[in-house]
Amino acid sequence: MSAAGSWKFSDGVLLTLLVVLAIAATHGPWTDVVGFAWRSEEQSHIMLGLPIALWLFWEVEDLEAIRRDLSARGVATGEVVLEHWGRWSGVTDPEGNEWR
Repeated sequence: MSAAGSWKFSDGVLLTLLVVLAIAATHGPWTDVVGFAWRSEEQSHIMLGLPIALWLFWEVEDLEAIRRDLSARGVATGEVVLEHWGRWSGVTDPEGNEWR
């Protein structure tokens, strides 16, 4: 990645190559873990790891929106956090109007 922080095409290719190599290098152990979790009722909670990781990755976007709003207002106020919580929970729409 360049020092300026913007991604070049070669950065994406290198990242993809690194991920493919990491998966290939650890394929055996991951196959064992998934097989064990699939067969064992007590260890089946292992299968929740991927969906939870994906959900947390999705939530980061909401956190970034909160950080942008806080920095734009210049102060960390509870109002911004409650506003974003309202959008996330469905209490308010994106314009801030309450749904009833």
